[in-house]
Amino acid sequence: MGELTTLVGSDGMQLEAAAQDYNSRLVNPKKEKIVLAFVGNAHVRGKDPFELELTSTNDTKRQVFFD
Repeated sequence: MGELTTLVGSDGMQLEAAAQDYNSRLVNPKKEKIVLAFVGNAHVRGKDPFELELTSTNDTKRQVFFD
């Protein structure tokens, strides 16, 4: 079996930011202190979804796609 570890540093911050983003469902980004930026359309698996860039309070940036 695997062993338990603790995520620290940038890995831990990225995981925490992802959890906050997905748990809040982006309902109230201002309250959650998430900055949303529309990047444009992307090409993903034959579709053209909208691409957003989310920036959290600890300056972690992530891309989210909506089709």
